[in-house]
Amino acid sequence: MGTSVAALLHYGGINQGVLDAITILESPTRPSELLKILDYPRNTNKKPYWEHFTADENTVVIESRPTLPDLDAILQLPEQLWLTFGRDTIEIHFIMIEMKIFMQPRNLQPVMMDAIKYFCVLFDSPECNITSDESIEYYAFHEGDLFGATPSRVDEEEKGKIIPLADIYVPYPDPHIIMQPQSEQESDVKTGQYVLWKRDEPQPDGCINPLYWKKKKSGYLHIIFDEKTASS
Repeated sequence: MGTSVAALLHYGGINQGVLDAITILESPTRPSELLKILDYPRNTNKKPYWEHFTADENTVVIESRPTLPDLDAILQLPEQLWLTFGRDTIEIHFIMIEMKIFMQPRNLQPVMMDAIKYFCVLFDSPECNITSDESIEYYAFHEGDLFGATPSRVDEEEKGKIIPLADIYVPYPDPHIIMQPQSEQESDVKTGQYVLWKRDEPQPDGCINPLYWKKKKSGYLHIIFDEKTASS
């Protein structure tokens, strides 16, 4: 699986309203508004639960909610989402949605944007950054940076910039791999198989190079939620 999507929500820190929202997500009875948005197959036998990273970077299931904020604690939801609560940032990790899928607007992007909007409203978050789980912004959050802080590892020319995701990830053909038809009579390469191929050898007729999503630079999509956005 490739890089997956993570939304970093700016919020006011742990307070009673946030704790009440977490209680809603912890319930075995799933929130109806969330189910309407994420209308896809899920493990109906799976209930929300908390995990905690150990010193050796493994995870263990814990029976009750930990003291928050805690960057080593994860609330796993049946909707295949992971939530982590920092000092002023909440991570919503779409663990099963690859960035290359999110980058195709006609697929799951509108659904995911509605899901992110749901969590922003739930946690009273006025803004969020959408990025990948391999970005500098993602790792900066897990190292304790506050929302929007510029990581020291970002190149000097990129500091302070908000970069569209389309400028961060670009499709490129992999020169090492081709997809060839199953037989000479089969013209649809989608039913074929992937094989390794040497760069300096001409490719057989009817073969294609699969496209992958290549990360060009650090960056994120910044979204501000106002009352009009939240109600739409």
